[in-house]
Amino acid sequence: MLSQVISSFSDALIFCDIDNTCIYINDAAHELLGLSDNEVDLSQEILKVWLNNPNLSEVKEDFTCFCSRVINNKLLHLQIDYHNVYNSKNKRISSYYQIMDRTDSVDSFEKQRYLAIHDAVTGVYNKNHFYKIVRDHIEEYPQFRYLAVVIAINEFKLINDVFGSFIGDDVLHITTKGLKELAKNHSILYGRLSSNKFGFLIKRSDFNDLEVRNLFGELADSYDKIYYPIVYQIGIYEITDDRIPITLMFEHCFQAIEQLKNNYTHQIIKYSQHLDRQLLWEREVTVGINDAINNNELLLYLQPQVTKDDIVVGAEVLVRWQHIIKGLLYPNQFIPILEKNGTIIKLDKFIWESSCALLSKWKKEGRKNQLGEDFYLSLNISPMDFYFLDVHEEFMRLIKKYDLSPQTLRLEITEDVLMQDIDRKIAVVQKLKSNGFIIEIDNFGNGYTLLNILKDLPVDVLKLEMSFLYETREPEKNHYILELLIKLVQELGMTVITEGVEVKEQIPFLSKMGCNLFQGFYFSPPQPVEEFERLYTIDN
Repeated sequence: MLSQVISSFSDALIFCDIDNTCIYINDAAHELLGLSDNEVDLSQEILKVWLNNPNLSEVKEDFTCFCSRVINNKLLHLQIDYHNVYNSKNKRISSYYQIMDRTDSVDSFEKQRYLAIHDAVTGVYNKNHFYKIVRDHIEEYPQFRYLAVVIAINEFKLINDVFGSFIGDDVLHITTKGLKELAKNHSILYGRLSSNKFGFLIKRSDFNDLEVRNLFGELADSYDKIYYPIVYQIGIYEITDDRIPITLMFEHCFQAIEQLKNNYTHQIIKYSQHLDRQLLWEREVTVGINDAINNNELLLYLQPQVTKDDIVVGAEVLVRWQHIIKGLLYPNQFIPILEKNGTIIKLDKFIWESSCALLSKWKKEGRKNQLGEDFYLSLNISPMDFYFLDVHEEFMRLIKKYDLSPQTLRLEITEDVLMQDIDRKIAVVQKLKSNGFIIEIDNFGNGYTLLNILKDLPVDVLKLEMSFLYETREPEKNHYILELLIKLVQELGMTVITEGVEVKEQIPFLSKMGCNLFQGFYFSPPQPVEEFERLYTIDN
């Protein structure tokens, strides 16, 4: 009965006499060891090999050990326990081995251990483990100079959202392929740092930016599963002080890549301390814009819009920041930062409100333009405004609050605003126009939507940059095209303003083409409100 019970055990059991000579094994042991009934005595010899212990038969103490063996073409992880058996007088009378298959638990553990240090999608090291091995490597080989490098997939979220996670994962895999190719030629450590960023550590002497650029450029160019271009951006940080945190080293690479945002002509950039200063300034602008509004540090400046007869009829509203420390700041010093982080809507709302308040003030004071008519002001609408504000509702609120005619506001939209989500924006613009607002398109002709604007948008005024006239290899052909375009625009009932006029000789030339309104430094730079009022308004 005891034999039958033992034979039914799933664990392999090997029983020995007092001299450690095998006398019985159960069915599981027969199968595991591959022994017949006549070969039971060989079990001890097999265990000596498995445990790498030729003196196994002399062992008298209980023990537990582990080994891995390939049996029937399968790798098994085994736990082997050795137990002595004692009688009632505590005298050793025999012993036995119990062999347990721990393969499933070991595989599960190894899997968890693997997942703990590897990225689940690409199989490369995850961020935490990558940073650890980079630290260990730098400390072990301090005699070398290293570069921290980050490869970022531009617009990866858009690729994932539009084409699906299958394509997104595929792009991640080809990026991993590029890192593996690089590792064939150089000793590098690499891992995935975020959804769209991979990092690697390389000796400075081994790094060749042309090699890296070409490698990833060829991978991107050869990817033909989607029509959207794959663009890699590469940030580099030279490790001059290996005591700083690894996270900071790669953070500097991130900062460098941020400077490549929306730049498709340069895909590789090296970190410099200038970037630190730039990032500090960006943070200062982002945090300080609220205080600037509340403390009246933002000043309206007006640049006159002038007829060919040199009569000022309106103005474009611009802004200056009277910074408490840095003095007077021009728009290019802070507006791109606000556009980048989305806080431009705060500035735009302030300018719109202040401009409407100014028009209301002029109305009460009876101030007119040099034709004796009401002034108009041209206000810029940023791309972000369409996403975070109800632009139509905002302007309807303003004209009601300040008792203004919509015709005194010209709402200026840059052509590139219309590059995305055009149908929704056209609907907003149409509502504004139907309520009497004048719609202007700025930088007309510099983008790619020229014919669509003329065909689809309810536009009243087009603003042409002087650069449109001169940035060409064939100026005569360009002039002819421009003249035909202006005639077409006028036939459609639109007005053309040419901005950027700097010299007197440009006026008759543009007038002949059909331009009747001008703006530029030839007439006047942007003026503070008080100066504009003094020079160009008539006080009735």
